Amino acid sequence: MTSKGSNSRPATQIHGVIVRLQPVRGSDLIVVLLTAAHGMVEAYARSARKPSKRFGGRLEAFVSGAAEVGKSRGSLLTLRSFAPSQRLLPQATGYEQLALASYFAELAIAASQPEHADAMLHNWL
Repeated sequence: MTSKGSNSRPATQIHGVIVRLQPVRGSDLIVVLLTAAHGMVEAYARSARKPSKRFGGRLEAFVSGAAEVGKSRGSLLTLRSFAPSQRLLPQATGYEQLALASYFAELAIAASQPEHADAMLHNWL
């Protein structure tokens, strides 16, 4: 589904699982989502680590949800919003479970390709 974004560039709604969060500069993040329809999607989330911003702590690894992404001036997409729908790991996950989930996420990232849909890989994760 495509909609108009706040900065007049078209936005796309995608559903996926956050498999990696990479800090950039002060409070920005690069968010890597694994989606059934679009494969691996990397998006730049400006000011994502500031609690008062639109993401407000909702960006966590191993959370599935609906993301709105749009084109930016650069080659990376911009993450405009993220609405979590399901936490894939319990809140009180131990170190061993978190390490195993991280390993599976890295395997999924290595096996996926940008803009190459792989529903089986998404479902496996």
